Amino acid sequence: MLFGKIPLDNDAATKARWERDALPELHYNDALWGFAIRSSEVLQREQQHINDPVLYRLLRMGIFDWTGVNNLQAQAMQAVRWASATSVRILERVFKLERKVWLFASIAFLDRD
Repeated sequence: MLFGKIPLDNDAATKARWERDALPELHYNDALWGFAIRSSEVLQREQQHINDPVLYRLLRMGIFDWTGVNNLQAQAMQAVRWASATSVRILERVFKLERKVWLFASIAFLDRD
């Protein structure tokens, strides 16, 4: 097991909950932390599809805690983390749509006579 990684079951219901859970039972700060954890997993999984190293670094900067000379105050970090978690969620939706379009185009191409 890798440090900082929690393996998900292969159960479809568990994965669906992980992807769709809005964490309504949590306070905003706790939900934001939960979304940041999920975003880090998405970034790890989709890293090869993000063909922009600047975008990838910006998203990582917003998700993980800053330490040392780069340390931010908690108030600033929450805004940065919220923006990154929101961006990762949108990016994940874009990747899903791209896969659907690619699959549809592939099927249409193969069906041509």
